[in-house]
Amino acid sequence: MTTRDDVGGEIKSRPRKNEDTEMDITPMIDMTFLLLAFFIMCSKMDPTVAVELPGAFYGDAVSEKDSVVLVVAGGASKDDYTIFRGRSDDDPIRETEPLAQEEAVANYVQQQLSARPDVQTIVIKAEGKVKTSAVEIVKRGAVQAELAEGRRLYIAVEEKQ
Repeated sequence: MTTRDDVGGEIKSRPRKNEDTEMDITPMIDMTFLLLAFFIMCSKMDPTVAVELPGAFYGDAVSEKDSVVLVVAGGASKDDYTIFRGRSDDDPIRETEPLAQEEAVANYVQQQLSARPDVQTIVIKAEGKVKTSAVEIVKRGAVQAELAEGRRLYIAVEEKQ
């Protein structure tokens, strides 16, 4: 850029400044973390939202012979499973639809509890590779039985090696 010097009437050229093209973003990062900390500290969790979590009883032993037992075994693929009535694998539930499986489980639990009214627990045993959705189907079926009300339901995971 050039300017006119009033004293001598000459045109002088000014040296150009090299502009710094890099921007220091450290203060912006500091502000981001300060705002994040502020919002975390000032926010409140809603304690009224109910989340249904399965209860866990550490160290509680449950006798299988004094319980209604259902076994969920894994199949050939990760989505396959078979539900067995009782502790052995000689009485499978043949239904393939989840609602029909629930109904078959409810009928089995009802029949077992009416035959043995002193039984107070229902145990669902599942292999480690069985998906949670399969165990949930069995659980929903077990609690649908009329006589299951007031009885304890235990879900056990057994990993086969």
